[in-house]
Order: sequence, then structure tokens, then C-alpha cells
Amino acid sequence: MSLQNAALAAGLVLMAAAGPAKADVIYRFQQVGPATGNNFPSVALLNVFGEIVVTDTAAQNGFSLSFFNSFQDDLDRSSIAGLVGLDVNNPGGFNTVTLPSFQLQRPSSVQYTWSFDLTGGAGNGLFRKLGFSTGAEGLFLTFRGTTFTGIFGDETYGCGNLACSLSGTVTTAVPEPASMALFGAGLLGLAAVRRKRAT
Repeated sequence: MSLQNAALAAGLVLMAAAGPAKADVIYRFQQVGPATGNNFPSVALLNVFGEIVVTDTAAQNGFSLSFFNSFQDDLDRSSIAGLVGLDVNNPGGFNTVTLPSFQLQRPSSVQYTWSFDLTGGAGNGLFRKLGFSTGAEGLFLTFRGTTFTGIFGDETYGCGNLACSLSGTVTTAVPEPASMALFGAGLLGLAAVRRKRAT
């Protein structure tokens, strides 16, 4: 078997192992420009970013995700089918907020509220809202397809009472394992051709 044929066979094996081109769909959001609303220099350090990850099936079929934590015994998980992960980074005193944070029991009726009500689908971006608050600190984001806006409250940044606002962009990443296998096969083929020319 020639090196080229061996490389092609290896690529086909990799593609078969990878299976169909299915992977989680990642909606990444990133603040663009500084937050506004006061003259405190520290507000320039605020940089909100994160991602929401759903299954490929949820993205293809369109999804509607909602959740809020209750101070009652039962948490309201109205719809989280298809949700794989969620995190928000650098939201002031919260540091990083992840999906398990949203699923914590609320300790009282006035503190630590967490909620999201999100929709989206293939090619449509991300829509609706996500927010959390301790009473003293809070961040509330509104998604509009490929953009988002937000209001933020944290005295560390001089943004008490949700005094600061911010905005940013939303991008969608769809990894494709089968395509990566094909890319690998191409690299093997190039290597085989180079070896043959060198001999």
C-alpha cells in the first residue's frame, strides 16, 4: 500500500471513529468597550464575558431554557433540557458564576437570586435574559441575537444600585469532530507526499 493510500485509509478510520459531525454548540459573549455610568477609574477594569453551551440537537431544533432559584423547597427548573454549561466571568464580587451556582438553593427570600430565560437556535444567535443578584451586587444581561446589553451593580467599581451599563457581542462556535478527522487525514497525506518526493 502506498503512503498516500495509507494516509487516506487512516483518515477514513478517524472519520468513522468520530462519527457524525455532532458537537455541543457554544454561544460566547464578550463585553466590548468599557462600562459606562460613573467616573470611577475602576469601572474600566470591568470585563464581563462567558459562554452558554447547548447540545447540537437543541441548537438545531431551537431551544427555550428557563430557570430561577427559589427559597422554597423545590427549585424551579422549568426547562433546562439541552443545556450543557453556562458561565459568566468577572462579574464583580461574584468572580465566576457557573451553572451549578444557578442551581443552589436560595438562602432567603431577598438574597442570591439567579435566573435565566434564554432562547436560540441554529443561525439565530441568543435571545432574552440572564441575571443574578445578592442584593448588594448584581448583573443582568439581555441578549439580542449577536449582541447583548447589561446593567451592573457593585460598589467595588462604583456601580451601586445597578448604576453601570455595558454591551457586547455574541458569537456561535460549532466544533465538528468529523471535519477535524478529515483535516488530520489531509495532514497525513501531505506528509506522505513530502516523504515520497524526498526519496
